[in-house]
Amino acid sequence: MSAFQVDLRFPIKVYKEDPFVYTGPDFRSLPMGLISDTLNHEGRQYQRFYPFTVTRSTVGGAVEDVLFCFMFAYINDDDERGIYLTRPIPLSSSSDATALDALIKEAKRLATYLGSSTVEIEVNAEVSHYDAFPTSPSFLSYSKEGKSTFNSDFYGGLGFKEVTSLICLETRIEDLYPLLKDKKIDSSRYDTFTESPTEYKEIKNYARNFPLRSYELTHNDEALGLYSLPFFEDSCHTVRKQTGIILKKRSPKAYFRWIPDIFESALENRSPTPLLFYQELEKHRYKIGKIYDWAFSERDQNLMYLLLFQAIRYMKDKGIERIQFSNVPKANKYILELLEALGFESVSRTLIFRGGIN
Repeated sequence: MSAFQVDLRFPIKVYKEDPFVYTGPDFRSLPMGLISDTLNHEGRQYQRFYPFTVTRSTVGGAVEDVLFCFMFAYINDDDERGIYLTRPIPLSSSSDATALDALIKEAKRLATYLGSSTVEIEVNAEVSHYDAFPTSPSFLSYSKEGKSTFNSDFYGGLGFKEVTSLICLETRIEDLYPLLKDKKIDSSRYDTFTESPTEYKEIKNYARNFPLRSYELTHNDEALGLYSLPFFEDSCHTVRKQTGIILKKRSPKAYFRWIPDIFESALENRSPTPLLFYQELEKHRYKIGKIYDWAFSERDQNLMYLLLFQAIRYMKDKGIERIQFSNVPKANKYILELLEALGFESVSRTLIFRGGIN
């Protein structure tokens, strides 16, 4: 019998050990330790969220929490049910590969019940500098200044294979601005716009098949979409071909959406549910703005330069000093090289592993 057991329970210690922000469905119920959202697929209804807490009995007979993660079900782009585990959080010095193995086994058991053939798990591979919100393609973003996760080699030993590596990069706005000014930007063919929330949804849907775009876990599950993140004023920008007609917009060639670092407000107020206090979010003076959703229709550096100019202009107006660019797949060398040439440096690398349930 395993020394570890898995409970479906949300330990209060998680709030203290690894600050996080949850932005998914039913976020108002999270302080009570539960999320009541369900997943409807192929005529059946499933509970979407499962808080996994790995425990062990101590010598004195007490129960000790040693490891935690959220598991949730979602619909992937192949219209299949997928299972995703957020970054496992050690809650005790006794957390080790054996505890992780117990968690994985329980996840696979639940995946079988839910009719999923695979389990995916998120891992922090490198964190060289502070990583602003959001830090995950899932509903749950942890502050990566918290405890480090298990070494990624552990997951390979459990039969998981890496499916993607996501890079987040950063630079200072005061360093980026003169570099952009020195570029010979051809703006004669394009106009830049700042878009509304409604326009953003239309743009995102239109750009779904652009060849250069930020990573998303799925495009097929609205609950996991990026629409649930708070939409700050002047935070979505597009480049469109000029029409020669005032106020007439053509289809977008590229877009950015960015968000201030909500962690700054959440950590200051010690709240994992900052969306409950959106009016306070708007008042906060942020230091970092993060571009996390983006797409380009073609390899044209002018599109990147124009969008960055537009974004940092509004960021500077809000007092933001640093800009991060995230969800860049490691395989997308064109975007990485373009950003690095502008002085961006990597601050973190997130791996997503996938394993079968057998």
